[in-house]
Amino acid sequence: MRWFTGDSEDFGMEDDMLRNFRAHVRHQRAALAALKGEEHQRWKAETAPNQAEREEAVLAQADYAERALEAKYRLRSARAFISEDGGTPPHLPPELADVDPPVGDTTEENDL
Repeated sequence: MRWFTGDSEDFGMEDDMLRNFRAHVRHQRAALAALKGEEHQRWKAETAPNQAEREEAVLAQADYAERALEAKYRLRSARAFISEDGGTPPHLPPELADVDPPVGDTTEENDL
């Protein structure tokens, strides 16, 4: 059963697409958790009763923002690997809509 689900590396083979999808799930979860943490710390900063707690929350918010940025970068890479291997990356939740690069307007290229 482990071989069938891709959890076993029997015969020295591992499915790259499965690995890419698993990475996608990990990075998506990390990005969502970091965004949630950032939002919570922003709320703590806004409602802090004193300057010390506000500064602590702002620092934590910045840390979560950095984590979110890194997770989004890794998620974008996982999505690119899935596409390059002929797969279709899963739909993203609205909070992660900025992960995929915007579809550019190619009218200028077509005019050349």
